Parts: sequence; C-alpha cells; structure tokens
Amino acid sequence: MIGKELEVVKSYDVYRRLKEARYLKFLSRADVISNIKANEINAITPPSVFVGRYGYPKLSIGPLMAFSDSIADRANSLVGLSIEDIIRVRSSLVRVAYPASAYNVYYSNDRNIINIQELALSDYKSYVDTHIKKISDVLHIDGISQPFGPTVLADRIEIEDIKSNRVIESKTSDTDAKARDIIYELYRSKIDTNKIVELLSTGLLGEKSSRRLVPTRWAITAVDSTVSEINLEKVKEMNPVDHISAYTGYYLGNRWLIFFIPGYYEYESIEAWYPNTRWNSTDKIDIGASYEGFKGRSSYAEIGGCYYAARLATSEKLIKDNIQAKVLILREVHEDYILPVGVWNVREHVRLTLNNDPIILESKSDMLNIIDRYMRLKHDIWIKNSIILRDLFKQNKITDYIKS
Repeated sequence: MIGKELEVVKSYDVYRRLKEARYLKFLSRADVISNIKANEINAITPPSVFVGRYGYPKLSIGPLMAFSDSIADRANSLVGLSIEDIIRVRSSLVRVAYPASAYNVYYSNDRNIINIQELALSDYKSYVDTHIKKISDVLHIDGISQPFGPTVLADRIEIEDIKSNRVIESKTSDTDAKARDIIYELYRSKIDTNKIVELLSTGLLGEKSSRRLVPTRWAITAVDSTVSEINLEKVKEMNPVDHISAYTGYYLGNRWLIFFIPGYYEYESIEAWYPNTRWNSTDKIDIGASYEGFKGRSSYAEIGGCYYAARLATSEKLIKDNIQAKVLILREVHEDYILPVGVWNVREHVRLTLNNDPIILESKSDMLNIIDRYMRLKHDIWIKNSIILRDLFKQNKITDYIKS
C-alpha cells in the first residue's frame, strides 16, 4: 500500500518538498481500503456524486462514499483547513464508478443510474450499498474538481434513506426550461454551487430532449461561467465605481491582490505559478492570463476553470456593492501549494479576499506601489502580462507614477 502511495507522490513531484511523516499522514489510505470487505461496500455518502470524463460519451458515474459521517464534502466546509488536512479528508472518500452513456439519461431504465440521480436530488447523508468488480488505488487530482481517494468499479449501486430537497426537486422537474435558466434559479434559491454541479452532471437540468450526463470537471466550469455571466448582465447596468479599491488575501500558498478600478466592466485574471508547484516543474515562474472586455469573451479562457470561478466571486461582490468596475486579479501560487485541491480554492478564497477591508487608493500610481509591497513579482512583470494595466499606463512612462 505505502509503496503505491510513494509512486503517486513522486509522479506529482512533491516528494522533494514533503518529509516522510507529512505525506504519509494524508496520502496513506490503508484504513479506507481495510474497510472494504470482500466485494461489498456499505458506507455513507455526504451526499456527493462524481462523473468522470475519460472516454466521453462513454463515461463513469457514481457516489463518493465515506466510512465516517463527519467527512467534509462541500467546499465551504474545507475553508480554513490546511492543505494537508484537506487532502487527508478528501483522500478518505471512495469513488464508486459505474459505466454509463452520456445520452438518453432522461429515458434511462437503468436502476443504478436512477438511484444515483435520486441521490443527486438529496441534500442529506444517505447510505450506499455497492457490489465491487475492481479497486483502483489511485489518488484523483486534476486541479478542477476536488481530490478523492480509491475508485471502485461497481455493477450494483443501492441507496437508502434518500431525502429529496424540495426546492431542488421542484426546479429539476421542469423539463421545458433551459439548463441555463434553472442553474440561475437554483443559485438564487441559495442552493450551493457544488450541488448545482451535481444536478447538471447527472443529467437533471434542462429540456427533456437535451439532458445529458456531464463530466464533473466540465460541469463545474459550466456552472461558474453561467452564473457569473448572468450576474454580469446586471452589473453592466450599474454605475461605475469612482475610486480604486485593492483587496489582499493569502490562503493555502496562494497570494491574491484584486483591484476594482473606475470604468465600465472589464475583467482580467493573471496567475504566476512559482517553480516546484503542481503546474510548473521548471525553474522559472510561469505566468498565464485571460481577459474579457465589456462584451465578454467567446472562447474558453486560457487559464482554464479558475478564470470562471474567480469571475463568479467578483461578480457577486459587484452586485452586493451595486457597482461596476474594471476587475483585475493578480494571483501568485507559491511553493506551499504542494498539490491542487480543486477550483473551489479559487472561488472561495477570492470570496474571502473580497470580504476583507479594501485599501482605497488615491491614484493609479498607488496600484504600482501596492503591487511592489504585497506581491513577490514587481509591477513591471505584471504590466507586461496585463491588458488592463498596460491600458491604464500606456500614455505615460511607468517611472512617472512611482512616488519618491
């Protein structure tokens, strides 16, 4: 067991930064495997459902199961934990994988699929009994969805004590409404975005003929993108803010600096991944950026799902404050971010950063000063990689704005 775990660690280039006592603490899942008796698993689901993407439209679907009823599954319950504890908690979840086709899920008479969909409607812990065909002891990490532990291939999934959420059941029963509209109605009804992702991924949203199973990774970005897009339709009718605000935060090895700048809505998110972090195995800092103007963008963001997760969080803040602004996010990912824990890290920690008291800046030159004080990278590097910053300072030399 331990030998396999060491191979997982090595494959993600983290063994150089983790002492043996640290990584064995949260990557060893011997206790989880020992709870699997013969070919059966009887356990609790938070509830949580995961849909894989490999082989699409042939894919796998099933609940995530735990042998403890105290397992934290929702992103907001993970906020405040260390990265080691997050991975320790999440790696104790067992994923049940049942083969399925993405199509014709509304008309499916497969009892296993129906059981999983009924589970997705629930907001309460349920009990799962599954028959196992095979166990794959691999830690799931992809940077978008949350990590989880071993995967068991199953041919029977039975679920007990399902208690449907009435709001969810009402919204998902509308088979004439478009998925986009129902996603936003659920969001406005205070349904957690992770639950909305499960509903979309299990084929429970949208017009009857259009319902499909959607891989969880894709569904996360779809929900973040859809909700923020509708939020921004409202934001663009609000009055522009009249001053520059800067928000700072540091969580899980991620340093955040977020600016709200006077003007009509624009949005840009820039990420600087330091060497020896998950997505950067080189000895140089890797910088990526994505931008959209007032009319939005038609192509998928270069930096991926994090762009839409952060856009959702910033759109919520703009609506709350009844303003529109140019939004600039600067993110540094430092060496302490030893393994990715999912895009929720971005969504929830941008929300937390924007809940901090803002620093009100008197001029745009103050933006350069705060960048140099708070971030490791100096302002000239950020300007080189930023459309918004270059536009702000294009008429002047940078040195003209630096106070002596």
